Amino acid sequence: MKWLRKEKARLCPIHQAVLEATLDELHTHGYFHKHEVLENLAFDAVAGAIRWDYISEFIRDDLSEEIVPLAQAFWTGTTADKAAKRKITPELRKQNPGAYLAMGHGKRTAGYALVSVDDHRLAIKHLAFKRSLANGVGTSFREFATELQKRNALHGSDMRLIDSMTK
Repeated sequence: MKWLRKEKARLCPIHQAVLEATLDELHTHGYFHKHEVLENLAFDAVAGAIRWDYISEFIRDDLSEEIVPLAQAFWTGTTADKAAKRKITPELRKQNPGAYLAMGHGKRTAGYALVSVDDHRLAIKHLAFKRSLANGVGTSFREFATELQKRNALHGSDMRLIDSMTK
């Protein structure tokens, strides 16, 4: 299988149509659902060929604004929402923004939203997740480096690399 390069995707008429449709949705609503965009364009048949990572980068480039990934629950509600028969409203999403973001616990990205959606609460929760992830990577790195030092596995330039990274 040949992979689609970012430069080629930028010139691809299908990717261009998807990008334009997503930008329209973002300007209208502040968010978009990937499946709905493809359904409205009648591109269901090529859904697997769309490089959403590229589309999200193009959106960031074109709008000069960050976007946050949304889980399907943003549209349909969480299990708790469904059990309580609650209608999904911005007020409800503001109460627990993490439940509607596509991060952690195997949640898949169903769409994207501008950082301004829901009074920036989705974006703030996403930032907190990224900070925790970065802290965890840093902690993991330090623990691994300490273990290598205990075993005297580092010599010369390797030791200097570890010293510069742990300070």
